[in-house]
Amino acid sequence: MLGDTSLPELGEVYDQVTNVSPQSLNIINSIFYEMQQFEFVKTMSSPQQLSAALFVAFYRIYVLVTRPHLRAKNVQIASTLEEMLAVLAINHLPTNLFFATRPWVLDYETEGFSQFLAELIKNLDFKL
Repeated sequence: MLGDTSLPELGEVYDQVTNVSPQSLNIINSIFYEMQQFEFVKTMSSPQQLSAALFVAFYRIYVLVTRPHLRAKNVQIASTLEEMLAVLAINHLPTNLFFATRPWVLDYETEGFSQFLAELIKNLDFKL
């Protein structure tokens, strides 16, 4: 249905972006070109949250650039990651990535997340 749906492990991403070849440079250029389009880069003030959000964005774009069949099917890579991070936090396993992506989940109407999920994480009272 979606073809190869396996998501890359960090080792694959690292190998691809550290291997200096024309293909790697094209992938890196594509990633950074697309990352310029994210508004959160201009609005996030916390360096920790910004770096975590950039990591999620980088991974999302890497998957879509290296697996164009997923992009063609409009697969939601980042949303899936953000939802998994929220579930971890609900289960008392928060991460820096969760705190970076939490505002997007809370803005469920704009971002397309579940209101139920947003309500669950709205009142979490712990900090990393």
